[in-house]
Order: sequence, then structure tokens, then C-alpha cells
Amino acid sequence: EGHSGQLLVLGATNRPHALDPALRRPGRFDKELEIGVPGADGRMVILQKQLRSMPCDVTDDELRELADAAHGYVGADLAGICKEA
Repeated sequence: EGHSGQLLVLGATNRPHALDPALRRPGRFDKELEIGVPGADGRMVILQKQLRSMPCDVTDDELRELADAAHGYVGADLAGICKEA
């Protein structure tokens, strides 16, 4: 009682088209922010960061080739590739 804090509610989906329209009514989720998949340069940075703590003898050229070929992959996908390799 007497507390006037703030509340932030976040929701995430990779299928926004499948959301119940009721969630998009005024007063529910007021803002929508789309965060797309990273481009080739972003994928390269993610791969470099993931491999930094792993023993790896991949050349920059090979890493660039992987980053270019991984169109549509997100950070979690790339992390999984690094862990499986």
C-alpha cells in the first residue's frame, strides 16, 4: 500500500503473425519492436565472440564464409554451431 512503482512487461515471439489480436488492443502491449536477424557483419561479430573462449583454428576467411552462408541465423543458432563444432 502506498507504493507507486513501475511495471514493465515484455513479450517475445518469432511468429508475430500468429499472436492473438487481443494482445494488440490498446492498453495491452502498447509498443511493438521488431528485432530482425543479423546481417553478415553481425553474424561475423557473433561468431568471433563465441569462438573467443574456445580452442579453434578457423581462419578469418573461413569464418567470413560461414557468416556469409548463415543467412537467417540468429545469435543462438550461431552459438549452437560453435558449441557443436
